[in-house]
Amino acid sequence: PVACAAVLRRLASAMPLLRVSVAALASGCTLASHELRHALCGPGFFVCENVGRRDEELAPMISAAYDASRRFHGVELQVRSAGPDFTSKWIKSKPSQGSQCRSWFTAASGRSWPPDEEHPGFATSIQAFDAYLAGIAALLAVSAARALALSSDRADRLANAPSESMLRALRYAPAPDDAKPRKGIPAHVDFGDFTLCHSRLEGLEALDRETGEWQPLPPNEVCFMAASGLEKKTKTQEHQVRAVEHRAMMNTVERLSFCRFHGVSPAQSGRSKA
Repeated sequence: PVACAAVLRRLASAMPLLRVSVAALASGCTLASHELRHALCGPGFFVCENVGRRDEELAPMISAAYDASRRFHGVELQVRSAGPDFTSKWIKSKPSQGSQCRSWFTAASGRSWPPDEEHPGFATSIQAFDAYLAGIAALLAVSAARALALSSDRADRLANAPSESMLRALRYAPAPDDAKPRKGIPAHVDFGDFTLCHSRLEGLEALDRETGEWQPLPPNEVCFMAASGLEKKTKTQEHQVRAVEHRAMMNTVERLSFCRFHGVSPAQSGRSKA
């Protein structure tokens, strides 16, 4: 298959940032499965490519999601800026007072969406992008369980957790104009099994455990990062995965991104109290 041929070329090229073909995994390509296991048990992060839809279909949907997120955060920022007694119903921020470094909206099963009268088109646009990421996540979960040769109960928990997920639409404020590198979010690992991230601008960085260096993850692509749940599921398995430590650096301009967490608990997604 053409997808498998692309995998062969990539294995021979020794690219510094690993890429995994979603189309090749979907076709049952054995080489792609080996490549996925190498990425999972090695750095734990990679770029998803050949995601199964043409650029002319994806571009309008992704642009609509970012446009909706930009409008949404702009309105909510005005609400918070009105004074200390004004808070947003839909977003959380850090720090919670004063000039916010980052803010986010969380979408998950059982949580409310802003009505169209309040934020026209927001729910429809974000849900469409979430459905696209959900399809990639579902395939990667099944493929990872197979590639890692997980025991049947652990494979079932990984592959059958699509309803236990959540999407965050994030906004990082512009960095102060003092030429100093600043973190939008410090180094951390995610909860859940894995996270799919997409951003319009650079800023997301993953720690390469082999070199000890921070690896920039590219904008405008779907990036995979293993999280604490997958590390726990593989701790006693032959093929072990470690959660990826990562951070987000601030830009000189506003940075928007989407992160989809797969395999989270109801408490983590906000559907129930921790």
